[in-house]
Amino acid sequence: MTYSIRIATERDITAMKSIRDTVRENALVSASIEHGDYVRAITIDGRAWVCLDADEVVGFVCGRLAQRDIWALFLRASHERRGIGNALMEIVERWMFESGVSRIELTTGPGTRAERLYRRRGWITDGTTPGGDLRFVLPRPSL
Repeated sequence: MTYSIRIATERDITAMKSIRDTVRENALVSASIEHGDYVRAITIDGRAWVCLDADEVVGFVCGRLAQRDIWALFLRASHERRGIGNALMEIVERWMFESGVSRIELTTGPGTRAERLYRRRGWITDGTTPGGDLRFVLPRPSL
């Protein structure tokens, strides 16, 4: 199966929110991320990319430059374990480093597939959040 990846637009937010709201791991417990939060993340604070299977959004990633973080990486359960997350991370990491970020941060739940992906990509554990999530950092690679 062939997938395509493109920069996300505001028209993609409904699909992105649907994916985020139905994940099995790293589910939102007490917070709600609303449409305006997505708009800000993908147009003001950073940039997002969506992965398409035909015309269906099946995954997305969002990096925010000012915060120097990966705000979101989520896939539909039906499209996990196909290399999509890795491909999306490659794009957002490269964009952030090319934009001048020297160190990217993110958080994720311990023992998740996301944690394993980040470790495989070279992310380094940098403690935990008050809620028990793992903090990861990825320094810009040396040239």
